Amino acid sequence: MTNIEDIIRYENEGTSVDFKTIEYTKEKNIDLLKDVLSMANADTLEDRFIIIGVKHNSDGKREIKGINQPTDSATIQQFIYENIEPEIDIDYFPYTIDDKTVGILKISNCLDQPYLIKKDYNFGNKHLRKGEGYIRKGSFQIPLVRSDYDRIYEIKQSKNYYQDDIIIVPQNANGNEFILRKAGNTKLPSKVQKDKIEEILAKKKEEAKLYNSLGTQCRPELYNMRRIMAESLGYGISYEDYTIDELENELLNVESIYYHDDYSYVFNKKSNKLNLSIKNCGSKYIEDATIKILFPKINGIIIFKKMPHSNKEETNINLFYPTVGEEELMYSIENNIGDIKHGLSTDSFKEELRISVMNNIEINEFEIECQIYAKNIKDYISRILKVRIQSEDC
Repeated sequence: MTNIEDIIRYENEGTSVDFKTIEYTKEKNIDLLKDVLSMANADTLEDRFIIIGVKHNSDGKREIKGINQPTDSATIQQFIYENIEPEIDIDYFPYTIDDKTVGILKISNCLDQPYLIKKDYNFGNKHLRKGEGYIRKGSFQIPLVRSDYDRIYEIKQSKNYYQDDIIIVPQNANGNEFILRKAGNTKLPSKVQKDKIEEILAKKKEEAKLYNSLGTQCRPELYNMRRIMAESLGYGISYEDYTIDELENELLNVESIYYHDDYSYVFNKKSNKLNLSIKNCGSKYIEDATIKILFPKINGIIIFKKMPHSNKEETNINLFYPTVGEEELMYSIENNIGDIKHGLSTDSFKEELRISVMNNIEINEFEIECQIYAKNIKDYISRILKVRIQSEDC
């Protein structure tokens, strides 16, 4: 609680305190408006006081002169309300000190700056124009200038920003630590097919040696009725019915032929699923949020940029998969989350990010940075998560 006596006896004039020797009269109404405007627009979070009936000398000494009859508080409040906008929280009351009565004009909760003249006000040869504003700086009263408006609107804007806490944790994890398991022993579909081709090819070459002395017209593959029937009916041909030349060509291109099968196998069977739970610990929504994860490039770690698909009907399969960008040293994974309600947890991804870890990786742990952007977050909010590598059987 403010100690009024301490202000009167010890405070000097400044941003939040002003002393007036005599009370405001009708002839001083323009001065009253300018003084209230200046105090209300001052760059301080404290209550502001205009002490009436005290003479404050340049050497800091003061004389308590008192006033005869304080003006009714409602009269001052109505006058201020009619001439200044937005509305100011103002009170005027008497205070007794040294057996004398002084007037205390208290201006509080000045949270809606700038305060300006609501309409033209004239008295004699003095004028205040609609839209004029004043500000108190130290013990000086000066008109508002561009830099004052810039400061005021920057502060107002910052008050609209989300300033509460956000908790980001990996789902199904321990605290803020995310576990990536190694893929373990992996035999890709392309390797399975390669082994199969090599086995069939070896048999066919052995057979070719047996029939070689009989001439090329006796090579069994020339009279393969299963192949002839399959081709005539439009069926697929098995490796057993391929020629030696076809098998050798297939062997050269087996990795590219089975690329999508390999991709799908590792994505679905040998990858880790990463999703983050974002908890809004504040009292209002986080508006139109986007998450961005900065994931360092590390030998032995594969981040899948898209989900596998095998036909045209699945072209929209990546609609909910996070966007994975690639820079020189970093992957940048982004996803729009939308509004994050206060007091609740929200998934960062509708479709989990997939990450595969090869057995030859040389590190055991590292860190990733998670950034949250939103309409009501200034810049962004950053959180660091630890990532630990474990073997498949842990």
